[in-house]
Parts: sequence; C-alpha cells; structure tokens
Amino acid sequence: MDIKMVFLLLILTSILFSQVNFDYDFSIYKSNPEDDIVRIWFDDVDDNGEDEIYAGYRYSNEWRIITYDLMGEIVSIFDNYESDDKTFYNCTTYKILNSTYFITAFQISESNHNYLDIEIYDFNTLDLIDTESVIIGSFQNKHISDINYITPTIIQDDLIINVGILTFSHTISGEQSITIYETELRKFQFENEILTYVEVKDDCGNSLNQYDGFEYLITTGTYSYSSWVPGHDYYYGADIFIRLLTYEYPQDIIEILHVWGDYNYSPTNLAILSNNNENYLENGFAIFYRQLSNVGTSCFLNYYPDFSDSLWFSVDSEIIDNKIYASTCVTVNDEDHYIMYFSEDQLELRDMTDGQIVHYQDSSISPFSILRKSDGELVFITDQDTYYNLHVLSEEIQVDTYSNLVPFNNYGLENYPNPFNPSTTILFSLPEISTIYLSIYNIRGQKINTLSSGLLNSGNHSILWDGKDQFGNEIDSGLYLLNLNINGQSVQSKKCMFLK
Repeated sequence: MDIKMVFLLLILTSILFSQVNFDYDFSIYKSNPEDDIVRIWFDDVDDNGEDEIYAGYRYSNEWRIITYDLMGEIVSIFDNYESDDKTFYNCTTYKILNSTYFITAFQISESNHNYLDIEIYDFNTLDLIDTESVIIGSFQNKHISDINYITPTIIQDDLIINVGILTFSHTISGEQSITIYETELRKFQFENEILTYVEVKDDCGNSLNQYDGFEYLITTGTYSYSSWVPGHDYYYGADIFIRLLTYEYPQDIIEILHVWGDYNYSPTNLAILSNNNENYLENGFAIFYRQLSNVGTSCFLNYYPDFSDSLWFSVDSEIIDNKIYASTCVTVNDEDHYIMYFSEDQLELRDMTDGQIVHYQDSSISPFSILRKSDGELVFITDQDTYYNLHVLSEEIQVDTYSNLVPFNNYGLENYPNPFNPSTTILFSLPEISTIYLSIYNIRGQKINTLSSGLLNSGNHSILWDGKDQFGNEIDSGLYLLNLNINGQSVQSKKCMFLK
C-alpha cells in the first residue's frame, strides 16, 4: 500500500475515532401541537424495573401530564383546565415509603396579588390531597416569570418541597423606571397530608442539587437590576451565587461564590455543567457563566466536593456561542471524570480533574435537556416543534485525550517573577495590530482587574501589575489567572501566585 494512502487512512481513523456520534432512538408527540413543555423527566413510578417518560405541558389555561413508554407511545394523559388567573409552571413526581405523589406549581393572580400555589395529588388516583399558596407580590409590581425547579427533600424526617422561582418586578418612582429579576427558594412542608408554607431563601432559586454523602444542598441563584430615567444614562447590574443550605432545620446558608458587576462588567448565562453526576464525591461541582464587559469572557469553574476551594478555573474554550444549552457528566475512555456541554451547534469535552479541554466538534444535535435513565443511559432531547426527538450515544465515547488536547495559540503570555510580591511584569507578543484586553481573575472566577485595554501594535509588550485590584486594594495571597483577549476572543491564560 502506498505510504500516502496509509497516512491518509491513519488521519481518517483518528478523525472517526475522536467523533462523538448520536443515534436517533424515538420521538414523543404532543397531544396538542400548541403545547409548551414545562418539564420532562424519567421515573419508575410503578416499580416495574423500567422507566416511564413524564412530560408536563401547558397551553393557555390548559395543562396536562402525559406518560409515555420507552417506545414513545402515549400511556396516559391527565388533562386539567384552570381559570384565566391561574398559570401552570412546573411539576414532578416523588415516591416516599409506599406513597407516590404528583406535585404541581402555579401562579395565581387574584385580590390584587400574585401567589405561588403548590398542589399535591395522589399519583395513582390523581385526587388532590392539599394545596398551599403564598403571596409573591402585588399584582402590578411583582410576579413569577418562571419556576425553575421543584425538589422534594427529606429533612429531619419531614418532607420538604423546595421550589425555585424567578420573579420579575417593575416599579416607577417619579421618572425612574426600575426592573428587577431575582431568584428565590420557597420552602413548603408536607406532614400528615397537610401542606404548609415555611420560609423563603433569597438568591437560591436558579437550581438545587443534592448528592448522597454530601451534607449540604447546593443551590445557585441570579439577580439583575436595571433602571432608566428619560434623558439620563441607563444602569444595569447583575449577580450570580452559589450557596449551600444545611439539611438541619432551620437551614443555615453558606455563601461559596458571589460574582457581581455593573453595566460595564456583569455575569450572565449561569449554567451547571456537572449534571447527571453519579460520582460527585470524586468529581466535584462545575459551573459555567459568561462575563459581559467590553468583550465577553466564558468562565468555567470546578469546586472540590467539599467546596473548600475551587479545583480549577478556566476561560479557554473552542465553542463560539456564549451560552450553554445542555450539559452532563460523561464517561470518556472508560473514565468517569469528564463533562460534555453543548452550544447551539457545537459540543466540547472537558476533564473535571484539571479543566483541560480534550475534544470539541460540530454537533449533529442541539439538545435542550439531557437526562439519565435508571440504568445509567444518557438521553439527549431535541425540540422539533410538535414533537421531541430522543437520542442516545452511538457508542461509548473514545477520544485520544493526548493528541486531541485543544491547541491554543501561543502569544508568549508570561509573568516574572512568579510567585511575586508586590508586583510582577506580564509579557506577551502580538503578530499584528490588535485590540487587546489583559484581565486578572481570582480562583473563584471573579474578575478583579483589567490591566490593559485598547489597540496595540504588533510586537512584544510588557505591563506591570502592582498586585492590586480595580479599586486599588492589595490582593490576598493565592493563585490568580492572567487572561489575554485579542479582538474579542480569549486566546491564552496563565496562572500566577501572589505571596505575602
């Protein structure tokens, strides 16, 4: 065989070997083409050893729960109709001892107020057991924009139903118009078939995760604020949070991460990367968020399982979109410490132990949800307007994690001395005239300073950093990340150490 042909075959084999491929499995259809899905999940409610698929839909003042088998056939439909002042937002099932419950969440607008309404049904008979409502705000000023999760949890032998909500409020004070989006955790207790409202936890309503062997509930939250006065500047600010909640009642809050910013610099698009994490005590907790400033920066961050510190922080990525649409933990080369996440048309694989990107590619699917069945198989769900396609991996993911390490351009980003105190000189080179931003992040993923921004000529450059943040305060001892952004693209990062 010609040596060129052998070389070509080796290249083709490497390409095929390193592709993540998906197979179409089956589709599930809406009973009404106009339905909007609010949640889809797997559960083995009847304990027959095989999952069923449950999907909650809403359309106008109708809502329905459809059960499908694993071929996509409709098994049952539970329809309900509500008054125009009641909106269906989320639902779930929960089994405890010999009982199975169906839990729903609504917004009710009446008596000049908006309420969060929780209803619990007997799953087998669909008889309503109890309902409880709590005021969210006045009818005109504050209402529910979305309900992100319903997560039942056993706390001190009580069934606690945690409901994460996104609220929207708009007020006018004189000429000033103020808009606020914020997330809250609303907590309900279900005891002796009586549902009771307990309390609210601010900035915990974006997501809630619980893992066997870990002593806290892990929550994330978001907050954004904007104000505008005609003829004056528009102001915008945003915050993201990671907070731990104790299982003991009353629950204490431990704040792990708080990234904030204003109009010129704000975090957005917060997403959990380590979904479907069956090895949390080894892999930790990974998130993504986007820093908006003069240029946007994609931030990837993984914490140790006990949240004592961050395991790694990275701003490197090959995906070109600024939003993560779905993500999951995956097994790569028979090792279970990887995450896979999707932008609109691309996917990327990253090692959770060190943050290294091991593979990226254009993706044949763009899932909005990734679920794990009871047997461990991952299911990737895509929206096709009147129905949903369910896909599975064609084969186990096998990539050459050495030859496929993502190569980033080398702009000679270095600093000396390193470690340093009190200052360090940062070096880099540009092949052509470019618009650059040289930023400093702490290990928690928070930008603490921008040392240089603007147009620079080609050639070698050096910038002195005095070890201070953007407010002129001396930084704490620890690890920091230098990030070089050229023409709107993050191109190279470098770790440095400040020692007092």
